Amino acid sequence: MVVNVRKRKFVPSSESSEDYDSFTGASSIEYFVARKDPFRQAPSNEIPVPYPFDNHPASQEVHDIVKSKRRSYEKVLEEFSITLRQVSVQTLNRRGFPSKKKNMLIILTRDENTECWEQAATVIQGVIENAAGPAGLKIGVEIRNQEKMYFDASSIIRPDTDIHRALMQVQPIVSAQVEKSCPGYWKTIEYHMRGPRLRASDRKPTVIITVKPGTRHLWQTVESQIEEAIKSVNLDLEINLEIMPGLFRPSAVLSEDEGPIVYRDLPETAVNGSSIGPRGDELTAGSLGVWLYFQPFGETEKKKCFLTCHHLITSGDPANRSSNDVHGIGLDGRKVEHRIKVDYPAAYDTAKTRSILLSEIANGDEDNGVSRKTIQTINRYASAGGIGGVEYSSGFRKNNKDTRMDWALVVLNSPDSFSQNKPPAATFSPAELFNGRLRYKVEPDEVVSKYAPLVKGAWVAKTGRTTTITAGEVSSIKTEVWWENGMKSMESVLLTAIGGHQFAKGGDSGAMVINLKKEWVGIVIGSDAYLETGYVTPVQDLMDDIKEKTGGIISLA
Repeated sequence: MVVNVRKRKFVPSSESSEDYDSFTGASSIEYFVARKDPFRQAPSNEIPVPYPFDNHPASQEVHDIVKSKRRSYEKVLEEFSITLRQVSVQTLNRRGFPSKKKNMLIILTRDENTECWEQAATVIQGVIENAAGPAGLKIGVEIRNQEKMYFDASSIIRPDTDIHRALMQVQPIVSAQVEKSCPGYWKTIEYHMRGPRLRASDRKPTVIITVKPGTRHLWQTVESQIEEAIKSVNLDLEINLEIMPGLFRPSAVLSEDEGPIVYRDLPETAVNGSSIGPRGDELTAGSLGVWLYFQPFGETEKKKCFLTCHHLITSGDPANRSSNDVHGIGLDGRKVEHRIKVDYPAAYDTAKTRSILLSEIANGDEDNGVSRKTIQTINRYASAGGIGGVEYSSGFRKNNKDTRMDWALVVLNSPDSFSQNKPPAATFSPAELFNGRLRYKVEPDEVVSKYAPLVKGAWVAKTGRTTTITAGEVSSIKTEVWWENGMKSMESVLLTAIGGHQFAKGGDSGAMVINLKKEWVGIVIGSDAYLETGYVTPVQDLMDDIKEKTGGIISLA
C-alpha cells in the first residue's frame, strides 16, 4: 500500500518577472499558487489578485472606461476563440490588505481551453491602458472560469475516522520533512478536509503548509520533497497537498481591514467580548474573555477578575516587555515591576469613538443624549485607571502538552465592574447549526456557569470584539505553529462553521469559547484570515497552568 498524493500542477512561465526567477526557479508563494490555477489568467508577467480576495464596487469612471472599449476587447476575445459569457468590473484587494485595491476588468467564460488566455489578457490590457492612462487610472485584466477556478474552503477532520487515523500517522513525517525542506519559511502545518466552497461533500483530506505572504523559495522542489515523504507512509489513502500563503497571527494583531470600532451606545458595564486594550498602546485591541473569581493560595477571599491573552496586554509595560514575555508577570512568586492598566474600551477604539461622537455633539447631531452617556462612561473608566490591572500573566511558554500558554488575569479596579458570563445570542443561521440538526436557544437570564473539555468534532461558538458572534467546529488534528519568537507549538484549531462568517479575526484575542451546552471550553488566541480558522487554548490547560504558576485557583463562581 502507498499513499496517493494529489497536487495541482505548477506551470511556470518561460520568462522571469518580479515574482519569478526563471533561471533559479525561485518564486514568491503567490506566483507558485497562481501558476497552479489555469482558470484564472492575468497578462504576461503578472498574476491575478491572490485568493482569497475581497470585492468592492468600482467607480463609475472605471465602469465608463471599460464600457467605452467593450467592442475592442470583444474583438480580441473573438480572435483568440474565447467565448464571452459575462463581464464584471470590480475593485479587488487581497484579504488583509485593503489599501492595495486594484480596479479590474474580469472577463468570465465557460471555456475550458485556457491555452490562449494569457495572450488575450495581455492584448486586452493594452487596449484598456490606452483608455485608462490619460485619466490617471490603472485597470487590470483577468480572464476566469468561475466554475473551474480554485475557490476552495476547509472543514474539519472528523475524529475517530479512517482519515483521522491515517493523517495522524502522516503528521510526524510531514513535520520532519517541512523542517528539512523549508526551515524558517513555514508558519503552520494543518490538516483539513478541503475542496469546493459550495460542495462540502466533495472535499478531500489535505495537508496544508502555510507560509508568510510574499515569501520566496524553490516551492516546486519543496512540494516534491514533502510529496515523497508522504508517499513513504504505508497507507491506502489519497491525500491532497497544498503549500499556500497564510495570514496566521495572534488575534490582537489588527490588519488594515480591522479598523477601530465606534461605540455609539457603550454599555456602562463591560460584557463578554467587549473591547479592551493596554493603556498606552493605541494600536492594539482585543476581547474581554471570561469573568472569573481568583482565589490566591492560602487565602479565603476571592478576587473578581477576567481572563484575556498575554499577547494583548504585554505592550502595556514596554520597559519590562522582554522579561515579561519570557518569564510572565507575577509567576512563581516574581515581583510585578509595573502593574499594566487595561482600558475599556481599548484606546484603539476610544480615540475614534471620542473623535466622532464629540464632533456630533458639538454640531448638535446626537441621539437623545446617548453619545454623551458613552463619553461619560469612557471618561469614568479612564479616570479610574482603566477597568483593571494585570495581576498575573503567562508570558510565552509551552506546557507539558506542547501548547503555548498565552493568558492574562486582570483584577478589576472596582467590584462593581464585574458581570455575568453570557452565552452568545442565538443569531446563527440554519447552515451554522447543520441545517437545523443542532438546537441552540438562549434564555434571557441564562449564564455560563460550568466549564468542560474542548471536544474534537464539537460545535462551538464565541463572542468577540471584531467578529462578534460566530460558530465553528473543533478539528480532530492540532495545527503545528511556528510563532514569531521562534517557538513551535501544537494548537487546537477551530474551522468556521459551513455557511458562517470567519470564526475569529484580529481583535478577538481572549474571547470566551463555549460549546452547544453553553459550557466554557477555551479562549481564542489566534486566527488565519486565509484559511478562516481560529486557534484556541482549552480551558483545562488554562486552569492547570494558572494553578501551577500562581498557586491560586480560578472559578466561574
